[in-house]
Amino acid sequence: MGLFKWLSRVGATGGLVRSFADGYKQIRAANPDHSRLSDKDIFRQMVDARMSILPNPVHRAIIELYLARPTSGLRHLLRGIVTVENGFMEPSSVPASLFEVIDEELAKSGLPESVVNGKLC
Repeated sequence: MGLFKWLSRVGATGGLVRSFADGYKQIRAANPDHSRLSDKDIFRQMVDARMSILPNPVHRAIIELYLARPTSGLRHLLRGIVTVENGFMEPSSVPASLFEVIDEELAKSGLPESVVNGKLC
């Protein structure tokens, strides 16, 4: 593992993934009924919390596009947040190691595949 990837894992990118995974688990545990609170609703709550701390209307608008996809999972959302908050114009310009960190941290999170990759309830 290179220095950049290691710093990304222990720093902002890894922290973002871990905080969203932990947040999802906590909110889902408090609201186990998917008919009352969907995974997408939980993602929106976490984005709302993040945007209240780091308000940026342009970032918010772009992240809303990631949330608008009906079958996108947490991986897709986190890739969007990393792309936007790091100032990249499109995901293809993001260093691959940042996406690798997202994938590896999500794999360690223990979240269900349906939450990570989509098929949201």
